[in-house]
Amino acid sequence: MAAGSSSHPSQMAFDVFLSFNRDEEDDGYRRFIKCLYETLSEWGIKMFMDDDKKMFMDDIKMLKDDGKKMFMDDEVNLSDDIVKAIEGSITSIVVLTKGYASSKWCLRELVKIIDQKNKTKHQVLPLFYRHLVHHVYHQSQDVVRHQSQDVVQHQSQDVVRRQSQDVRKFFRSMAEKDYSEVNYRTSLAMSEFCRLPGIYISRKNSNTMFQIKSTAKQIIDRLLSLKLEAKEGNLFEMPLRLRTMEMLLGLGSNDIRFIGIVGMSGIGKTTLAEVIYAHSFKSLISDLGKRCFLHSRGRSIVSLQQQLLDQLASSKMIDIQILDENHGVRLIKQHLRFLKKVLIVLDGISETSQLEMLAGSPDWFGKGSRIIITTTNKDIFRHPNFKDKVQEYNVELPSHEAAFSLFCKLAFGDYPPSEDMKDLCNEIIEKVGRLPLALEKIASSLYGHDMNIWEDTLKNFHKVVYDNIFSDILKSSYEGLEAESQQIFLDLACFLNGEKVDRVIEILQGFGYSSPQTNLQLLVDRCLIDILDGHIQMHILILCMGKEIVRRKLGTCQQTRIWLRDDARRLFHENNELKYICGIVMDLEEEEELVLKAKAFAVFAINVSTTISD
Repeated sequence: MAAGSSSHPSQMAFDVFLSFNRDEEDDGYRRFIKCLYETLSEWGIKMFMDDDKKMFMDDIKMLKDDGKKMFMDDEVNLSDDIVKAIEGSITSIVVLTKGYASSKWCLRELVKIIDQKNKTKHQVLPLFYRHLVHHVYHQSQDVVRHQSQDVVQHQSQDVVRRQSQDVRKFFRSMAEKDYSEVNYRTSLAMSEFCRLPGIYISRKNSNTMFQIKSTAKQIIDRLLSLKLEAKEGNLFEMPLRLRTMEMLLGLGSNDIRFIGIVGMSGIGKTTLAEVIYAHSFKSLISDLGKRCFLHSRGRSIVSLQQQLLDQLASSKMIDIQILDENHGVRLIKQHLRFLKKVLIVLDGISETSQLEMLAGSPDWFGKGSRIIITTTNKDIFRHPNFKDKVQEYNVELPSHEAAFSLFCKLAFGDYPPSEDMKDLCNEIIEKVGRLPLALEKIASSLYGHDMNIWEDTLKNFHKVVYDNIFSDILKSSYEGLEAESQQIFLDLACFLNGEKVDRVIEILQGFGYSSPQTNLQLLVDRCLIDILDGHIQMHILILCMGKEIVRRKLGTCQQTRIWLRDDARRLFHENNELKYICGIVMDLEEEEELVLKAKAFAVFAINVSTTISD
């Protein structure tokens, strides 16, 4: 396997690459593709569709490699954009029609998709469109004469197996009919593709907007299942978490429950919610009614409200467009209160207003419903509508053993690491503080590389972590704070981690902050700090993030805090930069002498408390 081929999903530019025949003349098919693309995009799925390249040029540029691309034989006629989009997508959805099977372009695209699937964790979801099913039926009546209903409903595994054989025969026959030579790799790709479980689109399921959105809902749920299948074997310590969540959910009762899954960014909240939704409680969820999983990050409240109604409300609601947030609230309350045993997951909720507009109160929902909220902000549950009504589950960091198993699985696959590599693994695990998403990203980036690359990664660890983890995982929690809370967070990271809370409050008051106690509680609620045994405690990555935010001001000549001797020497030598300094902490017990000229302190602002302490 090529080095670095196991790309982590968060490094991908797209959720889905949509592969379809651009030359189909059927208006119903074209409408189906257009509406499917628009619906999935509106529901937060980042799509690549070749008919609209211009929209995606920024993302394609992000994927471009330096230097000339070397293509495989089957990619010769595929554009660089298509190849890069497939490689930069988590999943490919292939809409299989008669025209697709007879298009040399589409078949080459399919070969690339299957090749990507076999080289990486790229997932593939077939959509067998109604025209293909109809054609297979009439072309192979001796085989499928008694299967016409089963072909579109896929009611049993035997039927799916027989149908896939028929589709595969048809697929090959079309290729052989249109081209004198069938590429061996194309034949293998077609054969593998037709063995994949897919969604069969009947004529009635491709006509109305309600039916198209029903298909889109199937796709959303299937994409989630595929995502978890790719993670299978990497979900360490999940059974224990699920047992706790099962008790909180109490699915046997008819009360309405809100469960908050809380923890710092990257700790596994979304994964836990996804497993609950798609896997572990399958038998119990089947007793529930309709389900909806909403990813809230980067989306407007109206778009989330629309998806909630599209997926849960009756067919009469499909053509109703939400005009504004308040209109959406009225519609949700009007149409969901009569639905019993609904399961809703609100993922990545960060503000109280989001929760108010999507699930403002338990009385919005029918008996037996369960609403799961994942968040880094526990403060949203203190709103009067939710106070004492949300059961919280605080996700903890994995044990060192589980972190080691996860890291090695992603970094080495099925091969155990050597003793030397084990030491490097343990060092990285310690440096990232066992944070699962950080472990996944770093392990995936090191996959297939030799020890030199690993050692370089450790040597430049702070830059690697900042560029690949802080910006994607942790920084949003910091950026969501008010200005004073941000400054207090930076003071804690640079100076006060590990100090007693009373001493910290005293120092912060000396710095001129108006309400340090309230701000400390806010940082606890945002999962940026903990208070353990009366002391401030920060996760090592959050600590590093705070210091790196300050250090990155070096290039702008505006570093505000000093804790390193080299920075102190440089900044005190260049007096013009000292006006930005609002705090200094030094270990005066170090052997190396540090000389700072007293007159340099004259440039400090009068309302800034500068502290030198040991």
